[in-house]
Amino acid sequence: MIFILGIERSATTWISNLLESHPGTSVYVEPMSELTARFKEWPDRFVPIENTEEKAEYFKSEFEITKKHKRWFLTKAFNNRYAWTFDLWLSNYLVRKQIATEAAKDFSEINFHRKAQPYVSKRGGQQVDVIKELRLNFNPQVIPLVDPDARIIVVIRNVFATIQSIQHHLAGGNLAELHRALQNQYGEVDEQTIFRYWRDSYNSLFEHLDNMKMPHYTLHHTKFMMNPEEEAIRMCDFVDLPDTESILLYMKKSNREGEGIHNTNRDHTFLLKQNEEAGQAILPVIRGELDASEFHPNVWKAIEDG
Repeated sequence: MIFILGIERSATTWISNLLESHPGTSVYVEPMSELTARFKEWPDRFVPIENTEEKAEYFKSEFEITKKHKRWFLTKAFNNRYAWTFDLWLSNYLVRKQIATEAAKDFSEINFHRKAQPYVSKRGGQQVDVIKELRLNFNPQVIPLVDPDARIIVVIRNVFATIQSIQHHLAGGNLAELHRALQNQYGEVDEQTIFRYWRDSYNSLFEHLDNMKMPHYTLHHTKFMMNPEEEAIRMCDFVDLPDTESILLYMKKSNREGEGIHNTNRDHTFLLKQNEEAGQAILPVIRGELDASEFHPNVWKAIEDG
């Protein structure tokens, strides 16, 4: 298994798309989201897990059901652009009308990353399961019990751009689950509390990974934008994915500004400029919190590297 970890608006979906473009992977986006029918007995993201072995077994059983819902209606019989486009449209429609079956709910959410690019050619045979999840940052100790050979990619984006992007989406009525979680944990939802969420999530995640000695690859979003091919190859080497041609091709095609809420196409130059502008807007607001905080070395490096 490959786990993609991070927080909202940190480019985890784009990394999911990169790995999905590889013919030997099968990507599942946020199977623990409240929008799926699964993992209803999993605790809030901030609650430490005590019965780790029991929760690992629960994760495995729920994920086995999730895997059966990777394809749903037409996509069970056909793997082409028309089948994927239709199934995504129909499942989203049923979800909006609140008449979706559990299978339709799961299909719609775990394939969220495909909404901008529904069809990806896949080879036959065994594929590597890739799980993008934002709700394990405070409990990653469950991962080696789920799969002792798991590889973990931690995606960390410029702190100021992340805060600004989360704010933008919250203002647009998106990220409702995160909004409730932040209110419950921190009270007010503003730049300072979003920064605390960023800081606490990554501090917790890296500290757990260090303690468990779990192999992990830290993907610094800014560095990735500056040296995309080199970083993509390094990431694929870490997760043992050969034949990176499809990933490099997808990355090249997606190096452009996108449109729409579900579009993760991205122009690298634009995003690097966005980091600078976000810093000018956000840094003065969180300066006190930033100076008073302690950071894991990997988190501090991400701040320094921008």
